[in-house]
Amino acid sequence: MIGKIKFIALSFMLSSLIIPIGYSQEKITLNDALRIAIDNNQQIKSAQLNIAKDEALKSTSFNIPNPELFIEYEGVKGSLNNFESRKIGISQELEFPTNYFLRSDVLHSQVSISQEELNNRKNNLEADVKTNYNLLLLQKKLLETSKNNLTIYIDFLLWLRENMKLEKHQT
Repeated sequence: MIGKIKFIALSFMLSSLIIPIGYSQEKITLNDALRIAIDNNQQIKSAQLNIAKDEALKSTSFNIPNPELFIEYEGVKGSLNNFESRKIGISQELEFPTNYFLRSDVLHSQVSISQEELNNRKNNLEADVKTNYNLLLLQKKLLETSKNNLTIYIDFLLWLRENMKLEKHQT
């Protein structure tokens, strides 16, 4: 009776291991998994957009404000036609020249920082994908080994059952 229960339990375990439930039919390589992870990661996409934004801002470091045109009337008595003097001029506000170079250096550094952040995110993602991929391969090998062990145990159980039947008939 106990032998039948063990046989049924082992048969049930074997059938649950042999029947693939929820397995993907498509096998992918590690390189494919890395490419898919990098292509679909929102943090990496965001970092790439930050780099593009910083590159665009870098070109604005030497932007000089537009000149301004002005007209001044002095000594106006009554209307604009009646004035003592008039000045027409153009003004241009400029910062001290080193400010433009310093701003350029800061923006260039910001681009470098954004690129390093992107590389850091890619490296972290790559490490996570490699770890999970290798864990998946390990689980697959363990499953194959378990299936092999289970068939050996079932074969041994069947052999033992037959030997016990022969011993009962001989005695």
